[in-house]
Amino acid sequence: GQLTDQRFACRILEGELRFNMVNTVCLGVIHKVPAPGGMSAVGGTGSEYFYYDNGIISDSKLGTAEFTAYVQKEKSADGNYHRCATDEGEKKVEEGTHEKKTISIDLAALCKKFTEEDCPVLMGTLGLAEEPIPLWWTADMINASLGECWTAVPVAEQKWVVGEFNCSCVGISKCLPAYCKPDTPNVSWKDIPAEEAGHATKYGDIVGKEAAGMLGV
Repeated sequence: GQLTDQRFACRILEGELRFNMVNTVCLGVIHKVPAPGGMSAVGGTGSEYFYYDNGIISDSKLGTAEFTAYVQKEKSADGNYHRCATDEGEKKVEEGTHEKKTISIDLAALCKKFTEEDCPVLMGTLGLAEEPIPLWWTADMINASLGECWTAVPVAEQKWVVGEFNCSCVGISKCLPAYCKPDTPNVSWKDIPAEEAGHATKYGDIVGKEAAGMLGV
């Protein structure tokens, strides 16, 4: 098991950011928001995922992301301000139990700091100075700014901390149609839709280029 000695970051309710990295290249960011009433952004828990490409499979680069939630006016029994389902939000506001809140996240600024300032010292900070940054990995960040959850914090004053690094089970979800299972034992690359296959190829090309660079070839 794992034990992390850090204070609870209540702003997990606002969601966490997953940076999808190939060496020090950021492919994109996923904003993962826990389901209403929940506190985990893990897949399969009803959490909502919002995808932001970093100019890899589209012309859109990372910019400022916004998320609007309808939040309880009073804390729940667990001491947190939970949101309700978005489609119930306006009704809850009219009833007076919830209020509309919008958070802003400067993904471009975060990515720039993470790749240019943090990545160069990351392995040394982890006590692995002789090891290279993994070829393909992710970093999950939570807004650890002080103050109550859902209260606005100027983008320039936001403090984001990493809650998890993962370099053991990172994959290309666009290739899932080629995933052999008991009910689909004979699927292959040919079963991936053309657009998805094109995106996967772009990712793979970046992985190959970065791997070659790490090997000095």
